[in-house]
Amino acid sequence: MFFEVLWQDQQRVMAVDDAMGEPLGHLPRGVSSWLVELLHDGWVQLTGYKPAGSLCKQAEYDRRWRVRIGVLLTASGRQIVEPRRPKTKPEVLHQVVLAAYQQAQRYIRADLVRELADGLRPITCQVLLPETRLLLALLPGVAREIRHVEALHRQLGPDGNHPPSASGAAQFAQVTE
Repeated sequence: MFFEVLWQDQQRVMAVDDAMGEPLGHLPRGVSSWLVELLHDGWVQLTGYKPAGSLCKQAEYDRRWRVRIGVLLTASGRQIVEPRRPKTKPEVLHQVVLAAYQQAQRYIRADLVRELADGLRPITCQVLLPETRLLLALLPGVAREIRHVEALHRQLGPDGNHPPSASGAAQFAQVTE
């Protein structure tokens, strides 16, 4: 998957092509506006793919695809996830979101991470640093990863080897809550 920054109507837009160079579309301006800054500064690199069956059903002439994007921090981008002494309001907000993001990675219930992401949504009306917007955008992905782990635990059972019995599932639910 390839990403190309374009200028359209005086706003930054990211075109997304598949590995064969076929255009898949553009990232929403609200995402590309801050993501471009992180790419330009060399703080992140992107990978991505189009999941099978990811065509959004809208109008036949308006084909839209869901695209999964992986964000890789570069060595210089490590500062995004490192605490620092804030000097401005956007830097204070970044430290708050960073603390919430780091805490969410320790949660074992996807619903709590999803509720945290929803609870932080009003903060997006504030002036935020691009790296803060990145952390907010990554929170739903943390919830998705936890859901996958929860499903795997349900399939394997509490000992990791066998499907849970009815009582085993109840014990696992008690341990994880």
